[in-house]
Amino acid sequence: MSKTNKSSTELFYERFFRFASVWNIGAGLLGILSLKLNLDLFYGKSDYMADDLFKIHYYNFWAFIMMMGVGFYFVSRDVSKNYAMAIVGILGKTLAVAIWVYYWWLGEATFMVLVAGAGDMTLVSVFTAYLRYTIKET
Repeated sequence: MSKTNKSSTELFYERFFRFASVWNIGAGLLGILSLKLNLDLFYGKSDYMADDLFKIHYYNFWAFIMMMGVGFYFVSRDVSKNYAMAIVGILGKTLAVAIWVYYWWLGEATFMVLVAGAGDMTLVSVFTAYLRYTIKET
């Protein structure tokens, strides 16, 4: 379908999934490039001595976040397909936010996890609206 034949809703979701892609790829890059800053900003740990096992899990997590961003980009290329990526986004982001809130509640994470979590839950709400849209269109 050419851009001129797309509805305003389709154009919105294309732009939204591009934004979600940038959000995830950007977060992943920041996480990978700045372990110490990330731990300080999100957990108040400026002197944390990460061992190799921790680093493997940490970097794998952020690489996975970046790959989710790549998936969101593919959805943006044709929002009538690939809706399963929105389901993965809903489940993954909701779980990540639940874990962040839990650690914040325990006093082990900073307010920054709530800020990032609010951003992720905003994406979740639009993913949910997108799924409703795709159900109506089929």
